[in-house]
Amino acid sequence: MESDPQQRPPDCTCDGEGLQLVSSVPRVGALPELYTYRCEACGHVKTREVGINDKRKR
Repeated sequence: MESDPQQRPPDCTCDGEGLQLVSSVPRVGALPELYTYRCEACGHVKTREVGINDKRKR
């Protein structure tokens, strides 16, 4: 799955190559869109909410 070029993934604290987008869940009703990232080097996973305003800013 490829990340949106407008969306910058969060940083990881290990010395790996950083977090890669592994899944996204579309917005449903009042719930925000979710992006899930994973660091291949250390296995750290981070899910972030992406609101409509976040997409417009980037």
